[in-house]
Amino acid sequence: MADEFEIVEINAFEELSKVKDAFENNDKVAIDIRNLQDTNQRRRVLDFVTGIAFGRGLKIRVLNKDGVYLIS
Repeated sequence: MADEFEIVEINAFEELSKVKDAFENNDKVAIDIRNLQDTNQRRRVLDFVTGIAFGRGLKIRVLNKDGVYLIS
């Protein structure tokens, strides 16, 4: 269904393969980084996700200001 999306929770930078896997099956993916406490890791994850969105011509929308983003 067009309004469905997969939610990917990232708890460590090393888990970014979850994002790639989610995009293999979905056009819309929500990324939850609220459990990432390290500011540098949060920034690196957002840089990675932004790169994916840009490369696929997608948009990023903030769902929760504490760290939940929808890429569609």
